[in-house]
Amino acid sequence: MLAMTDNSPVNNQLQTQATDISLFSNCSKFIIGQSTINVVAGNQYNTQSGGNDNAEWIKAPNPFENFNAAYPKIIEGTGTWLLDHESFQKWKSNLNGSLLWLQGKAGSGKTFLCTNVINNLRKNCTIFFYYFDTRDKIKVDYQGFISSLLCQVAKEAIEKGNASAQIELEKLYNSSKKGDFLVAENIEATLVNLVMTMGTTYVIMDAMDECAEEYQDKLLALMDKLLMKLKNCYMLVSSRPHIDMAHKEVGIISLDNQLSDVGISSDIKKYVDTKLQKQRAWSPELKAEIKDTLVNGANGQIRWVDCQLTALDEIKMPKRVRKALKTLPKTLQETYGKILEQVKEELRDDVKTIFQWLLFAYRPLTIREVQHILAIDVEEEKFMPEDLLENIETELHKVVNSSLVVIIQASIENDMWEKQTVMTVQLAHPSVKDFLLSEAAMQSVAGYFQMNSALAHEVICQTCIVYLLCCGQEAIGVEKFALVHYASKYWFLHSNQTKEECSAILDLSCKFLSATQPAYYNWLNVYTPDTWDNKPHNIAQPLYYASYIGLKSVVVYTLEKGADVNAQGGYFGNALQAASEHGNLEVVRALLGKGADVNAQGGHFGNALQAASSNGHLEVVRALLEKKADVNAQGRFYGNALQAASYNGHVEVVRALLEKGADVNAQGRDFGNALYAASLHGHLEVVRALLEKGADVNAQGGHFGNALQAASSNGDLEVVRALLAKGADVNAKGGYYGNAIQAASLIGHLEVVRALLEKGADVNTQGGHLGNALQAASCNGDLEVVRALLEKGADVNAQGGFYGNALQGASCNGDLEVVRALFEKGADVNAQGGYFGNALQAASYHWRLEVVRALLEKGADVNAQGGHFGNALQAVSEHGDLEVVRALLEKGADVKAQGGYFGNALQAASQHGDLEVVRALLQKGADVNAQGGNYGNALQAASWNGHLEVVRALLGKGADVNAQGGVYSSALNAARY
Repeated sequence: MLAMTDNSPVNNQLQTQATDISLFSNCSKFIIGQSTINVVAGNQYNTQSGGNDNAEWIKAPNPFENFNAAYPKIIEGTGTWLLDHESFQKWKSNLNGSLLWLQGKAGSGKTFLCTNVINNLRKNCTIFFYYFDTRDKIKVDYQGFISSLLCQVAKEAIEKGNASAQIELEKLYNSSKKGDFLVAENIEATLVNLVMTMGTTYVIMDAMDECAEEYQDKLLALMDKLLMKLKNCYMLVSSRPHIDMAHKEVGIISLDNQLSDVGISSDIKKYVDTKLQKQRAWSPELKAEIKDTLVNGANGQIRWVDCQLTALDEIKMPKRVRKALKTLPKTLQETYGKILEQVKEELRDDVKTIFQWLLFAYRPLTIREVQHILAIDVEEEKFMPEDLLENIETELHKVVNSSLVVIIQASIENDMWEKQTVMTVQLAHPSVKDFLLSEAAMQSVAGYFQMNSALAHEVICQTCIVYLLCCGQEAIGVEKFALVHYASKYWFLHSNQTKEECSAILDLSCKFLSATQPAYYNWLNVYTPDTWDNKPHNIAQPLYYASYIGLKSVVVYTLEKGADVNAQGGYFGNALQAASEHGNLEVVRALLGKGADVNAQGGHFGNALQAASSNGHLEVVRALLEKKADVNAQGRFYGNALQAASYNGHVEVVRALLEKGADVNAQGRDFGNALYAASLHGHLEVVRALLEKGADVNAQGGHFGNALQAASSNGDLEVVRALLAKGADVNAKGGYYGNAIQAASLIGHLEVVRALLEKGADVNTQGGHLGNALQAASCNGDLEVVRALLEKGADVNAQGGFYGNALQGASCNGDLEVVRALFEKGADVNAQGGYFGNALQAASYHWRLEVVRALLEKGADVNAQGGHFGNALQAVSEHGDLEVVRALLEKGADVKAQGGYFGNALQAASQHGDLEVVRALLQKGADVNAQGGNYGNALQAASWNGHLEVVRALLGKGADVNAQGGVYSSALNAARY
């Protein structure tokens, strides 16, 4: 499983093949209800891009990048010892799920071992995985991690026809304003709800110790939650040994204890052999000496071995190689120190600059960006095009050693918030970062390269502003500046990480943020920091952006120069709302001190108080209230400040607003009222605080109609109980689901369903998208909820809703046990109604072969008419499942039956392009020239979609090439369209 940096042409080609695919897009793509993420291609993972209707809204890191980067480097035959390890087999065979911890020191090959496990399990298991990676800030962020898992889980759930996945995603989508305001709490809740519907699940997390320290507790808590709630969740994590998981029931494989000939040492030997095969100039005796020396000195660290091989390869001469073998550094830290000692003095500044940027940049840097960084003279405030390194791909490693820095493909966001795959410069391994930030780097010459965070951010910020000022020169085209997008997006974030008293940054910032400065307008044309869509909505004055960014010194300077504190403009309307939204307390105070109107209306939130309340900035809220902010002022996004704080779960802000007289029952906007907003996301303490102040538990409003339905849809049992205890009407009608029990049933929240039934919920009440609770539970495939409802007298044949009845919903989902449970209670197999007309058509359309057979055995009419596709045979032909087609034909399906969207089965199969289905239908006597349906005839349908082999098959059976009809009049017109 071992592999390291290899710049050979073969390996470079493998990397190109692995990462040149369109991967994951770093934004999941969903039509609500249809995922287009991740299709497996060989041993590499790929992503299919969706159509124009897809919404890119879950901005998630791409774990497939890491998989595709690691997999091609794996040496054949390595890592198999882990798959055979007793602890691994015990973990995999545990009937109730379990946690396995692969622990090892830096550079011991954990990533490659995890990659091998992923590749092994994905063939037969439902698997989700993630690689934490300190080289990319978003990949160490907790929200990035859960967003990535959510994308994978949602894709899997939707492919399996899980209706609750569509509902959960739609709820998250709507609650986050189409993804603009996604928060970790809501993403996590959606993730947990979806994972609970998945059955046996494997979750692999590599380098868990690289998750940012402030998120480690959240990560461990989520692991606990998944392992506790799911009896069939198998979790494998890798990390260094220092992570505190002692309190968990965890199996441990310590790589330090796997140094035998059947463990890590065996892998290292295979790795060294593979690398030495390329060294034809070295004698077998020298290779044997190198192998023995490296294997004996590795101490289980393949990374150390790789660095020594790279160094020996640079020496080349056998006599010098033998000499070097006697003085090899003993540790990784010594290795890095030795490499840095060899940096030429004239290159030290450039090397240090590269390290500063690679360590503290907010995303991976492209190779052209690094090229431009090295050509910026901060002291002279100049960008020097003549200093650009030519052939940067080859010249970079003449500046900095390839054991420390590598050039690899990665996806980064461009100025249009779209992902593009480019060549990036990154640290070769996380241990390089550890060394540069360690005390060990202070020793000898290497001390020059030790990194100081505040100083590095200061240097980067100055570099960015100087670069942007150079871009502001009218004679220079912005498109020529490779660093312009990074500098525009991140300069102020680096500024916020520096010391407040940095006069150089203050001077540059004031020079840059000026209404008379062309660079200022160029910056806003490239990037607008206050908008989510990166489009200027109303360009504001420099004071506004300085306030939003949080540059207090610049704000004070600008105000002293006479800036209008109440000037309108920008996404948030004015400087005070912008500063309040970002929680910039000192800036807020400065603005208020200069007469900012605390109740000024406008902007995204309507007023400053709602902006601060939405994000939980308690001290800012208090500062605004002290200045007489109107606590009940109505605003645009949430309706009022109390609703904003309640929706986001900020209980202290809620209390502060209530103490100042906030109307607990005020109505407004999408969430109806504060209690509804809090209930929707399970904020129990907020719910209690609102109820204590007299919140109307049965108030109507919002997408789900009332607080109880909102809480039920979220599956939060404690909130549901709190609302019921205060008199919530368990049978209140309205909202998307019609009533609370339907909401809980659809998502599969069994305990909530029971709580509602205990309080008298009417199991047969009609209404909502799915008609009734039983249909909702059936289409979700939740057997326990279905049984609970049936035990309480649910009408198994009740009509209504999207699917018409419960059996059709269950058939669509494909859960055979639910179908059988409904049959046991007398479900009518031929009941008509709903989108698909009957259960057989629903099961056929979704390729549910076993359900189709079960329905036919119960007497389903194979030729029943109705529904969108007219009959079951047309429904399955449109999707191209040959086995279901054969099952229907064996039971006497009429191959010539007319009706439905496509007119007949042959036209449906022809538009889909499934040649085998077309042939099966023709063999059974399908009329090749039958008229009707959207395309008029089968030939036109195949022609429009460009299915050449189907066209040939139809022509071979006598299809009339000049037949008229359909939306394109003829096959020729359809082909031309």
